[in-house]
Amino acid sequence: MLPKTSDIDTESFARSQRRQNRFCILIHPCTSVSQHLLSFLSLTGELRRPAPGSLFTISNDSQATAHESTPLLSTVYQPDHAEPTSLDSSDAGAESTSDAAPTTSAQQTWLDCSTRQALVAVIVANLLVALGHYVAISSIVDLIRGLSCQEYYLLHSVQSSRSSGQRDCSLVEVQDRTSTIFSYMLSINSFISCLSALCLAPWLLRLLGRRLTMIIAVLAPTAELFVLTSVPNSFARADAWIQSPTASLRLLLLESMLFGLVGCPDTLIGIVSQSIVLDAAPATLRSTWLARLSSCTFLGMLASTLLLNTLSLDTSRDDVSDKLPILLGALVSTAALLWTCMSLPSHMPDNTARQDASFESTNTVDGTRSTVWSLKAHLLRATQPLQLLQPIKNDNQTQGGPKRRDWRLTKLILAATLCDQIALTTNLQVIYIQTRFSLHAQDLSRLLGLVGLIKWVYLVLIFPRIANAIRLRYRTGAIMGIGNNNSPGLKSAAAAADRLIAVISMSIDVLAWAVIIVAGRALNYPTYLLGLTLYALAGANVSSITSLASILLPHQVSTENLVATLSSLANIMSTIGPILNANLYRFGLKRGFPEIVFAMAAAISVAVAGMVAATSPSRIEGSIGVSFEKTTLSLDFLTFQPSTLTSRLHYNDCVDNGPSFLVFCNDETRSATMNQSNDLYDRGDVEIFYMGKGTYRQVVQGDGRKAMQQFLDVLQRFEKDPRFSVKSAHWEPARATIFVRDDAPESDNVACTFEVEDVKH
Repeated sequence: MLPKTSDIDTESFARSQRRQNRFCILIHPCTSVSQHLLSFLSLTGELRRPAPGSLFTISNDSQATAHESTPLLSTVYQPDHAEPTSLDSSDAGAESTSDAAPTTSAQQTWLDCSTRQALVAVIVANLLVALGHYVAISSIVDLIRGLSCQEYYLLHSVQSSRSSGQRDCSLVEVQDRTSTIFSYMLSINSFISCLSALCLAPWLLRLLGRRLTMIIAVLAPTAELFVLTSVPNSFARADAWIQSPTASLRLLLLESMLFGLVGCPDTLIGIVSQSIVLDAAPATLRSTWLARLSSCTFLGMLASTLLLNTLSLDTSRDDVSDKLPILLGALVSTAALLWTCMSLPSHMPDNTARQDASFESTNTVDGTRSTVWSLKAHLLRATQPLQLLQPIKNDNQTQGGPKRRDWRLTKLILAATLCDQIALTTNLQVIYIQTRFSLHAQDLSRLLGLVGLIKWVYLVLIFPRIANAIRLRYRTGAIMGIGNNNSPGLKSAAAAADRLIAVISMSIDVLAWAVIIVAGRALNYPTYLLGLTLYALAGANVSSITSLASILLPHQVSTENLVATLSSLANIMSTIGPILNANLYRFGLKRGFPEIVFAMAAAISVAVAGMVAATSPSRIEGSIGVSFEKTTLSLDFLTFQPSTLTSRLHYNDCVDNGPSFLVFCNDETRSATMNQSNDLYDRGDVEIFYMGKGTYRQVVQGDGRKAMQQFLDVLQRFEKDPRFSVKSAHWEPARATIFVRDDAPESDNVACTFEVEDVKH
């Protein structure tokens, strides 16, 4: 029997929640760190209480079960002014009916201990790996430049005519050799990494899981940096194990080939980290969380600058570099490895509900996993991620008409790949700036630190607010599209928001390259810094395009397949791109216009902006290679004018069949919500609807507090409804939470969490 409002023990409920949270803190020492970090992230606009006017849908079967089986973090879309809250189950909302995924796990909004621990472990691991990389990268470029300079003077037999301290390493021939070696190192590394992404990464993920794969991914760059510290940069000693700069350069190329197998972050670290984020965040927040993951890289750039400024490096000779930063980067990478081993939970959260059936392995009679595949089957399995490049066969055509092919997902994947080519162009900026403005390792480190600071501030503090404002505009437009039967669903609105963000980012990118070209030609360093600042403000382009692709992704395709495809193509582009850039840079050097490579990046940015702008934000309906049963359920439900109930919205998104509750406010109230008014419910009515399978039923209409009291009473009358029964209810002055059990046999979802805030305490 449903307990009445007066029978609910709110104190015991709150105490149980506090005990549950304290238990989570005691499970692992890293969880306390995760709570502080996630509390900080909540200030940027995502981890908030649900605001009035939000839409909610299905969660897991019960509160207890949800805490045991929540696979990944999922947050509720909220405007920036919403009040931060603690991350327990009583503060959890859920996404809208139209945003619902086929799995119940994707709609949970609270964090269990394992999820918090895994999220923080991944973020910190990416941060430490980026820190170790950027501490060493400027010294690695100096090492390549110094070896190229020594090789040039050795081959041209001019060493006897000049003292070693007077060597000019800014010659065009030295620049050409430096850019060639650096580009070929990137290409060889990326080619091997591409093979790794196609073959090794899926195999490791299936065999070892995400945790051990992440550990291996962090181990590779650690070993690579220790190898780089052993490469000689001076050959005065006769007992050196390498006797010439040419041999050292060849060793660098060999090293890039060996450690490219698992050393490229785009291969394993990228696949594991991005898969967790894409499975964790709801559709409306994926670009924001991907941007936060990317911000770890830029925070590592800033931290590396602060760390290198504490060192006293020897910059007296251009042809001999100081390798202390490389050793320091190796030690930081070792710390990243230790952190990953200790902080990642033993059972990594994994969204297995959307895994492709072809990734499942067979078991033998005795229970052991069978990994005996033919060579042909293994090769077909390895190239499976690239099948996403095929156009989607649209099964929604009229009778007798030809099947249409949907190229939108293909265009978005290619657009993200072209963005990788733009990012590769920034590698040449290091060489270009070093020679154009006569910078050394510490100068380069300060410049990278400045760019990292700007990008981190933008992606963590500014971009979430801008993105939330754009999403709120599209989300409100979808909800308030009264009288329009073709009004887009909420997922389509989220996709349209990501599309606009991506186009704006690419436009800023074009402007940045134009400023960089002008500043380089004029040898104006401050203007060049302005161009780099603009480039930093375009840092959310790949995140937005990836988020848009994941929203449009057909339901039978997992996010890991999407990330594997993007990583494979990124590594292919990283193989071709550096060689293309090096040859184009060489062509420009010989003709006095090395900035031609930046002009090509600007042209690519224009092309990407056009491809994204031409992509429709509606969900892709169809199949890849084979047909599948469509799970689309069209729901017609009423929204309202302030005094009437006559208009309709039509949603075509794929949604679940379980019940949900929708809360609507009128225009005046919605405006008050945006202005963070404290008299929210005094200015307009609140209407609540119960949504069954294709049906609607008005539950409550009235002012806020009275509406919630009536809602709890109305739920008791629903107890006799054969579709569902109420499991529990909880009422507080500021919030009401109701867990509803769905007993309908045709529904896979078994519960619903409904929350609304009454801000007038």
